[in-house]
Amino acid sequence: MTNYKINASPTKELFIRTLIKDISIIDAVLDLVDNSIDGYLRHGYTDRKKIMIKISGKRFEVWDNCGGIDLESARNLVFRFGVHKATNKHRLGVYGIGLKRAVFKMGSRMLFESDDSKNYFRINVDFQEWQKTDDWTLEFEEITGSKGSAFTKICVTGLYDEVSGEFLTNRFKNELMDRIAKTYFLFMKETVDIYLDDSKIDPFELEIGFSEDVEPANKSFKIDDVKVKLTSGAHPDYHNPGWYIFCNKRLIVLGDHTSLSGWGSRGVPNYHPKFNRFKGFAYFDSDDPTKLPWKTAKNGIDVSSPVYIKALDEMQTMTQQYTSFMSKAYPTEREETIGKDILGDLATKSVFDIERDQAFKAPEIPTAPKMTTISYRKPKKEVEALKRCMGKRYMSNRELGERTFDYYKEMECPDEE
Repeated sequence: MTNYKINASPTKELFIRTLIKDISIIDAVLDLVDNSIDGYLRHGYTDRKKIMIKISGKRFEVWDNCGGIDLESARNLVFRFGVHKATNKHRLGVYGIGLKRAVFKMGSRMLFESDDSKNYFRINVDFQEWQKTDDWTLEFEEITGSKGSAFTKICVTGLYDEVSGEFLTNRFKNELMDRIAKTYFLFMKETVDIYLDDSKIDPFELEIGFSEDVEPANKSFKIDDVKVKLTSGAHPDYHNPGWYIFCNKRLIVLGDHTSLSGWGSRGVPNYHPKFNRFKGFAYFDSDDPTKLPWKTAKNGIDVSSPVYIKALDEMQTMTQQYTSFMSKAYPTEREETIGKDILGDLATKSVFDIERDQAFKAPEIPTAPKMTTISYRKPKKEVEALKRCMGKRYMSNRELGERTFDYYKEMECPDEE
């Protein structure tokens, strides 16, 4: 009998190439940090844990003591290529591709070890050899009882030239530390310490400005099982203005002032330096991460997400409260340090200290006096003589007119306003 079946299975090489196409090396590292933080959340810890990252020209290594991985998850979930159903214990890992994608991006060999205080296992894979077969399974190299405390360790060797070269530069290390400090600053303040080559990374503080006359706008609501908290207003620092967008406490977008966060439409003007003290914080939180508006690489927002579309409407309203005030205070174009004189000196506090819904509060804008023009003609000789009499022969006619007006008003009409 004729066999009419068609082989439609993907080739491993194409699958891997497609998987890593749109992520950077730093995104790959962050994928593995996500896995460590998920371990912390999955085990429900309350004490602080560690995540240790080490990079060199020959290897990448990440180690954590965030609880380890159980054998059942290792067999059926962790190394599966595809989506698995998220639970409220998986807050950052959602698409089932982060770990594999990160390893494939970096190098050709992986040593994976984990101990959950019940069992220890080790997986050692040469992906160049693995790609030569049609078998998609991986094999445990060792399974034993627990060897002590819980941990997970991933070591990638056979680094690709691009990755190895990046790992050797101080520029890359500084950029990686900066991204970690900003992306995980909420986790670092509350739950984990993260190290790069034995140097502890300090969290990047994101706060909002306030004073007696200035208060941020704030609003909390829920969309399809996603909790949304929006806080926006002024900040004493005019660097990195715009919206900061978080999904399950992980920073996804930093300081955006483009159409992505609603600038340039629905009454919100295009960004201008007069708005450079604006900061907005959008927090999306859900027990089901598939409902969050992040892209698969977690380095951008899915603008077609129904949750984000609804939240964006509120974000624009809050942005407009700030831009309307600043545009009234500064109707003309000004340099980028604008704003301090009208907003005054601002202190900062955590956005989580603001609980009630409120609109942006701003100081009263001083009303400028209405001006008019006085114009008259006089003989040039008399005008020049009057300038000499005042000791300023080179003053302009305009200044002369203003000074004679002020003199007459002061001397003859001192009480008139």
